[in-house]
Order: sequence, then structure tokens, then C-alpha cells
Amino acid sequence: MSGAHQIQRQAPVVPRIRRAVTVARRHRNNDTSNLDSAAVTTLLAGYCVVMVLPAGVLLTARIASRSRIEPILQRMNTWITEKAGSATGWVLAIAGFLIARGAVARLWFPHLLGQG
Repeated sequence: MSGAHQIQRQAPVVPRIRRAVTVARRHRNNDTSNLDSAAVTTLLAGYCVVMVLPAGVLLTARIASRSRIEPILQRMNTWITEKAGSATGWVLAIAGFLIARGAVARLWFPHLLGQG
């Protein structure tokens, strides 16, 4: 089956999303101000579907096979709970280092960032 026949058989939303994405790609700076409201709405709807669909699939899988999934989730919860303190410390340390590095670079070495 050729690509043209596949597009015609798909739901009418898919070709609109493809057109909106193609139009958005022409704007290299990700600026949607020049797009009409239909294109922006279609892009936003596509984004929402992409973001919500995985959570919906996982929720459906959990509800459908609760007896098999629950022990795995309990083990994962136990492991995450045990490691959370250490992981939080590392995340805060790394974030603090990156913020301090950025501040030092902007205060004392702006010429290296092209600001001076």
C-alpha cells in the first residue's frame, strides 16, 4: 500500500498535525506567532496526546493486570524510597555547582560568553 493510501485511511487529525508540524518547522526559532489559530490548536492537541498517551497506556495496563503489576510496583517503591535521600543530595549538589559555575562565568569571565 502506498503512502498516499495510508494517509487517506488514517483519521483526519493526523494529516492536519503533519501539516502543522511542517509549517512550524519552517519557523526555525520555534516561534508560533505567525501561525494561524488552527495550526497552533492542532500542534497543542498533538502535544497533549503525545504527553498523555503513555500515562494512559500505563494506567490501563496496571488496571488490567493488577495482580501481576502490583508486586513489581511494590519492589520499585521500596528501592526508590531507600535511594531517595542519596539521589536528592546528588541532584542538589549538581544543581548548586552548575548555578555557581554560571554565576562565576557571568561575573568574572563575560568575554568568554560573548557578553563583553
